[in-house]
Amino acid sequence: MKPFNITLIRPEGYLHAAALTEVAQYLHSCLVGAGYPSALTTNTIHPDAHNVVLCAHMLDKAFFDQLPPDTILFNSEQLRNKDRWHADSPYRQLLDKFFVWDYSLQNLSEIDHARKSHIAFFFCPDLARNKIPRKKDGLLFFYGLTTERRLLLIKEIDAAGVPVEILFGKYEAERDALIFGAWAVLNIGHTENLATFEPIRCFYPLINDIPVISETYAADPTFDIYKDWLFTFEPRDLAAGIAALHRDPAEFERQAADKLARFHKTSGVEAVVEAVDIYRRALNL
Repeated sequence: MKPFNITLIRPEGYLHAAALTEVAQYLHSCLVGAGYPSALTTNTIHPDAHNVVLCAHMLDKAFFDQLPPDTILFNSEQLRNKDRWHADSPYRQLLDKFFVWDYSLQNLSEIDHARKSHIAFFFCPDLARNKIPRKKDGLLFFYGLTTERRLLLIKEIDAAGVPVEILFGKYEAERDALIFGAWAVLNIGHTENLATFEPIRCFYPLINDIPVISETYAADPTFDIYKDWLFTFEPRDLAAGIAALHRDPAEFERQAADKLARFHKTSGVEAVVEAVDIYRRALNL
């Protein structure tokens, strides 16, 4: 079998592609852990490898037809949201053409072919940043785009007595230096009507012993996989629930230690092996 090439498309000057850095590292590490040869690259398509492309929408459109037929696209967009840019775009045509790996079972239901597989994001020791200094600052961090709904929920949490530090446009080491002393990381969705749980926003903090507080996603089967490792609240109860956790630090630490310990017993290797097996059968490799 050809080696894998995990490549992140990062156009010069486009900062936000770095949001998927840890996703690329996770896929590479799990493939290597499963015994598959794999390379981790940037902006590189190898003709003699099974290319797994992240941020494929950032490729030059003239290059689309040059992608090898066994290319795998890693999708990180919320495909149920038909109002987003990807709904009627060349990227959507790529998803219809190539094999797709996705973090979300909801997303897979929106892809009308069988060349697809779910990737679960579990513990990965290669992503544990043990050498980063940690000084607990007691802050609750949210990182990502601040939509109107997210800002409303954050204001409610702040009003309940728990200040929220918002990070945007900070990735990798710059982000880590800030969040690694966090009390917790906050996970909330873009919109209320089309909520898709995004484990790729949660798995990296969990790997690095940072508790994650999340709203619930009752209609999303992907959320059911992760909910026991998170502190979860219905959106209407989110501010009050976080405030209650904040008022009882000893109990919070006890629960957090239990949730993180159970997450650390998981492994992404088996999930990626299953995805590779599905890929090989679909392409008769």
